[in-house]
Formats: sequence, structure tokens, C-alpha cells
Amino acid sequence: MIKPIKKFADRLGLTSIPLLVNGYISLKKLFRKNDTTPVYKGKESSSNWIRCLYWNGSDWEGYSSHDWRYSIELQEGALYFAIELNNNSLDYEIKNEFDYIHKNINKDGTIVGLSDTCEYEYGLILSSLALGVLRFNKINPVLSNKLYQDMKKVYNYIKSQWEIPNNLSDYSLILRGLANTYKVFSLKNKNELTPLKALIKKYVEIFKNNQDKDGFWDLGSSTLVQAQLKRNIAILLAYDTTLNPSYLEAVKNNVEWILKNRWDNSTGCVKWGSTDYFFECHQMWFMIVLKYLYDKSNGRLNYALELKKAWTFLTDNNYANIDLYLHNYKNNGAFFSYREIDSRGNIQSHYNFKGTYETGSALWGMALNYELVKKHKSIHSDKPHNYLLKQIEQIKKPPEKNGFFTKKDLVRYPRKKVKC
Repeated sequence: MIKPIKKFADRLGLTSIPLLVNGYISLKKLFRKNDTTPVYKGKESSSNWIRCLYWNGSDWEGYSSHDWRYSIELQEGALYFAIELNNNSLDYEIKNEFDYIHKNINKDGTIVGLSDTCEYEYGLILSSLALGVLRFNKINPVLSNKLYQDMKKVYNYIKSQWEIPNNLSDYSLILRGLANTYKVFSLKNKNELTPLKALIKKYVEIFKNNQDKDGFWDLGSSTLVQAQLKRNIAILLAYDTTLNPSYLEAVKNNVEWILKNRWDNSTGCVKWGSTDYFFECHQMWFMIVLKYLYDKSNGRLNYALELKKAWTFLTDNNYANIDLYLHNYKNNGAFFSYREIDSRGNIQSHYNFKGTYETGSALWGMALNYELVKKHKSIHSDKPHNYLLKQIEQIKKPPEKNGFFTKKDLVRYPRKKVKC
């Protein structure tokens, strides 16, 4: 019965993602525009991060299991949280996710379910493996070494496929992975540093050569703000390998472009593009960029006011006049921000899911800016909250309790290799 209904939905241009909730067909999901991002699966179920929770219009209901993009964004964010704060709260979940990744890495460094057009996913996986090596280097050397072997396989595959960069947006994720790999080789194998540094410099030069005079990154067909922010983050991470001040200037110029073209100074929201709805993850990536820019310039490039405004858009000063975290917690029992809000104050009105993509950015952004979020009292609350640690408590829960970690798959996907 399920397949004919899904086929019918596909013909109508409706959702083609999971329709099951606790074993039953959800009509609310069937007849609602949904997330259409391709889902790339590994070869077996495991204890790991899910892809997203679904929103039925008034509450969280059902979920989609692990993929190679959204789930790895959460893995990366969890690792930045663990490293920045030296906090082991998510180590169990991180280890289980790495076990799943390990089972899906082939001897040649390819990943089960990914083709050679998946720059984004390979870059994320490499970045996460490198961060894992760093996270567990002292506290779990056996695991760290296992991750190091996996990292080298993926790194060698990436070199064989993407040694010649271009300016397309997904190459930002390759650079992110290379920059974190450099940190690992600084500890493990200094013989790799010279050729890797040369490759990193080659990537950044290609990117800089495709930056307009006003600071805009020319990324081919992509003009959306998240691609601009991800390029900035990659270059800021690459800065640590060269200490070339022109990297910071390039990012600063793009920040100025964002402030002129994608920023509402009255609220502190980062605009996606020409639409009138706004996402938590864009606020977080902007916060990451501004904090790194401040730290790596030794305070010279200071956007503290804009950084705070980007944060308080989510908690105090937005179009719905709510705290997006506390409102979700009080009304739905889930301490994380809604995915998006529009200029009329509607929440979750354009996308009926909350992805681990966004959750990973929140962990990273809050960990970097912990002093800002650990005792924040919004105008919608009578007491301060530690927004990061309360979110950590939430995401460790299973999807049935509005969390993002599961030991089972709700829906099975084909195991075929796909193009990204």
C-alpha cells in the first residue's frame, strides 16, 4: 500500500521522503511540500545521528534517518563543541557515528553511497575524521589512531579526485577538510605538511581570484548567503596553515558585502537571498565567521555588535517576537530553535523539518561564542539559560523524544551510489 501512495505523491510533486510515523502513513506529510534534498545512505544501520525531525504544522512528528550531509554536519558541530569546551557530553554519540563512518569507508577511501561528484560530503567527512583524531588524541589513543587511518584513506582519495580546485561552492567543504587535516599532520606526519600546504594555498588562491571587488564570492550559479559563509569559514580555517593576512582581508571584505546586501541591521537577521524567510543556521555561520575573524586578527577585525545582534535575532528581536528556543521548548518539549521564520512572524511555514544540518551549526556557533550564550536571558524569559548545554541534553535523546540520535532506522533507502 505504501509504494502506490508514494508514487502518487511523487506525480503530484509532493514529498518523496519518509511518510511513516510510528509505522503508519502520515497524511500530513503526504500532502505537504517537503524537503527535497537528496539523501545519500551508507550500507547498514547503526547507532548514529539522524537526518531530520519532521514538523506536522503544530508539533514534531517522525524523522528521517542518517545521511552523508546533514548527519555529518551534526558530527562536525558536536566535535567542535567537544574540542572548544573540552566537554565529553557527546563523546558516546560521536564514537558511534565514527563507527558507522568506518564501516562505510572502502580501502581506496571512497564512501559507500557517494559518487565522485560529492565534493561537499567528502569534505565534511574528512573534516570530521580530522577533528576526531584531535579530539581523542590524548583521551582515547586507540580510537584516535583508527580515525587517523580512516582520515588518510579519505584524504588520499580527495587528493586523487580534487587536486585541481575550482570556485564552485562545494569546494569550500574540501578546503575545510584539508585545513583540519593539516592540523592532524602537524602532530602525526610532518612530511605531509609541505605538499598539503601547497594544495591549501592553491585552493585559496582560486577562491580569491574569484572574489569581486565588493567582496562577493563568485561561486558559479550560487548566490545564496550560506555559500558565502561556508567559503569564509573554509578560508579562516586555512589561515591557520599559512598565517597569510590576505586571507583575513578577503573574509572581511565578504563580511562587508553581507552587511550591505544580506543584513537587516534593525533585527540582526542574515537574509538568505531575495526571499523573506530566515534560518537559524545562517545566523550561526555568521557568528562563527565573525568570532574567527576577531580571534585570528587578534581583535583588529571586530564585529562584536553584529555578532551579538545575529544571536539575539534568534532569542529576542525577531519578527515573531519570541525566543525561538524557549518557545519551541515550552510548546513542543524540544530545546532547539525552529528551523526558520519569515518576515510576517510565521515559524516553520516554508519547510516542515528541522535538520541536523542546522543543529551542527548551532553547536559550533554556540561553542565558539560560549560566553554569549551560557547565561543569556532573553526578554521573553524571567531567568537566564545555558542555551548550549540545554540543547546538548535535547539532541542526545531519541527522535521519539525530539532528539537526534537513534539506534535504529525508521526508513530504509536504496544502497545504490548516487550523484550529488
